[in-house]
Amino acid sequence: MKHIGIIKPNNVLLLAMICCVFWPVGCSKQKEPQMGMLSETDDIGVSLPLKDQNQTAKKYRKVTDDCQRTVEVPVNPGKIVCLATADVEILFAIGASGSLAGIPDGVRYPPSASAIRRIGGMYGRFNVEKIVGCAPDLVLMTISGWGQYRKHLDLLEKHNVTTLGLRYPRTFDELISHIKRLGFITGKATEANILANSLVRRRNAILEKTLPLDSSQRPRVYMEWISSGGRGSTQGKNERNHEIITIAGGNNIFADYQEAGSFTPSDEEVLSRNPQIIIVTTDTTRNEITKIRSMIRERAGWDQIDAVKHNRIYSIDAQLTWANPRLIEGIEKCARIIHPELFK
Repeated sequence: MKHIGIIKPNNVLLLAMICCVFWPVGCSKQKEPQMGMLSETDDIGVSLPLKDQNQTAKKYRKVTDDCQRTVEVPVNPGKIVCLATADVEILFAIGASGSLAGIPDGVRYPPSASAIRRIGGMYGRFNVEKIVGCAPDLVLMTISGWGQYRKHLDLLEKHNVTTLGLRYPRTFDELISHIKRLGFITGKATEANILANSLVRRRNAILEKTLPLDSSQRPRVYMEWISSGGRGSTQGKNERNHEIITIAGGNNIFADYQEAGSFTPSDEEVLSRNPQIIIVTTDTTRNEITKIRSMIRERAGWDQIDAVKHNRIYSIDAQLTWANPRLIEGIEKCARIIHPELFK
């Protein structure tokens, strides 16, 4: 058996002296780390060390926006400014409205948003001073093209405002992804997933009835967005309005138009396609259906269109066709317009 030696008194004194000499180097309490790591990761953002600001650690994560910029974004930002009405609606729908510090002038839904500070128009028409005055942790800037928004992003960055450039969803599936993305950014991932799943179920319920329809069962539909004045614009195959018509069981008369974005067709183009149904999207609080129908009938040659002959001219609120959670309401309304026999 191995024996344990007994330390003699003189050795105890020597050991104590050694500890006193070397204690600051080898026996001091381990220094607290200056930065910690987040444990949460996601396919649209990765964890980033904590930032020490005025001795208060603040958690950040890296997020790559749709301008291919890697931005350090606070985890669960407390004060958010949205530059698009659609994002305001999404944040309300996922329970993140308490973080909204500023919203565009054009927001009219939900009504409870009326109490939130306004920061000017959407896109590039916002007021920088008002945004800075909100002292936001994050600004969500909706973009429809990278180049034209670079100056706006740079302008906000010069004021040390953390900004994400997020592409405006063009399709239903892109909207679902966008909702989940905003849920991740705002710390409302669970709520965002619940909302997204609900919207998908409602969309699929429509498709169960319209997918089996063949081309002869799909009426020709012309959808026109009228903001103000007498003539608006429509969209081709690669845009959201085409998808709305298709899901609802119709045939977009401009499905052959491949260009992205909206355009104003000529009378001849519409007449030659002879739509059986005309759906006008507009601000229904200003433009009543009787006014819309009169406007359509007064266009040169449009009295020869089947939709006009059979009084199949309808209108829905334009915001129900935008990339917000109420888009599903717009699709459901269009389904009832196009196929009243299937959706009663």
